[in-house]
Amino acid sequence: RRQQTPPQGRSDMSRLAAIPLDRARDEPEDVNVSMLEWWQGCYDSVFVALHPFYAAPPDPDDPALDWYAFAKAATAKSWRDIAGRVGETNFARFALATLLAGYGMTSGNRRDMEPAPDDRLIAALQAHCESEGLAFPWDDSPTPSLEMALGEAFARLGTSAVTGWSEFRDQTAEITVANLLDAKTPCAGRLRHGVYAYLPARQMLATASYDNIWTILALTGPAREHVRPEDLFEGFWAGRETTVNWLNEPGTYAPPEGWT
Repeated sequence: RRQQTPPQGRSDMSRLAAIPLDRARDEPEDVNVSMLEWWQGCYDSVFVALHPFYAAPPDPDDPALDWYAFAKAATAKSWRDIAGRVGETNFARFALATLLAGYGMTSGNRRDMEPAPDDRLIAALQAHCESEGLAFPWDDSPTPSLEMALGEAFARLGTSAVTGWSEFRDQTAEITVANLLDAKTPCAGRLRHGVYAYLPARQMLATASYDNIWTILALTGPAREHVRPEDLFEGFWAGRETTVNWLNEPGTYAPPEGWT
């Protein structure tokens, strides 16, 4: 596991099993079901917002380091920018290599899984990030690097506060849009083990889960028109076949504009 995010906690599973499923706040349970099918009747569109690379702290092992605050304020770099610097134009190859490179993994860790990653690209990404002092995209939960963009998205919905949910949806915190918009106020740490989902009155869900280096935005039709996430985030719209396992399913989604 990469050590850029705070250690994750696990609650009593028997208690958590009693928490009812609520698709307005929960991501798909079945990786084989498309996201649009999962949220049918609840949300109408799904946008995958990519977590950016960002400037790494001078001492990532410093016990006093507040990762949430650091990541929110750090200079961010888009996937397109980094891809250009390592000479890769294919989005599917770059996405898979980015995930594996961030965990120090190669094709040998895939155990003959398809698609096969490009070890040359993985090595190039690792070398570039090391030489430029960059951290790989934040994993597991919505990255603090996107909090200000999320704040703008929620502001476009006319809301002043959202509910922050824990990983297992057993804890909540009210988070103001003003704090999301403030570069000096990290919001991801408002819950003990981090905020994994943001939800404003069931108009738009922003959520990420284990090993994700992207945040899924599920929106109602009116919310999509107001938010226009493609103007705020680097990413792409999910299609009818796009699942949460899209990284391993090239061809089930259209890459971001300008990528092959």
